[in-house]
Amino acid sequence: MTDEEKGRKRSTSILRLGIGVYLLYLAAGLIKDVMAGATDTPLVMGGFALLFAVAAVVLIGVSGKYLYQSRKDMSDSDE
Repeated sequence: MTDEEKGRKRSTSILRLGIGVYLLYLAAGLIKDVMAGATDTPLVMGGFALLFAVAAVVLIGVSGKYLYQSRKDMSDSDE
């Protein structure tokens, strides 16, 4: 893999990490609204909150793993 491809993949992973954090933020807001009774459809809102949370955990996990491995590979190659 060339340096350009590695850089692009790293940028994509950072973007996915940010999207995952935002999805967690949205899920927390939806859960807060459901708990406060501020919605007419708590089951639907709760379902979407769960969906957002699962997608966020997957995005954060996959991106975090890649970024950790790439950083580890960079530090190993420096030695």
